[in-house]
Amino acid sequence: MRVRYRTRQRVAAMAATTGQQMQTIIGQAGEAYERELFWRGFEEGYDRLATDSLAWDELGAERSAEAGGAAGCPPTSSSRPAAPVCARQATRRSRT
Repeated sequence: MRVRYRTRQRVAAMAATTGQQMQTIIGQAGEAYERELFWRGFEEGYDRLATDSLAWDELGAERSAEAGGAAGCPPTSSSRPAAPVCARQATRRSRT
């Protein structure tokens, strides 16, 4: 894999500082970027959902029917709450 000289220098400096191999650092960076892309897509999808009042209300009804949704999160309404964080917390809890 070819990278810019400056990128290689930065990764080499991190490797020297941490004692990790360069390929480990690059692998971790790729994984972090993959997570960032996932959550960006998740939040964009959530934003699109919030613009559809019928779908948003259906989501609210589903959440109400379940065990109260994510703990500490506000109840859903047809106006868009700051819910992506709550949904993300619930997703993270379900993976553990």
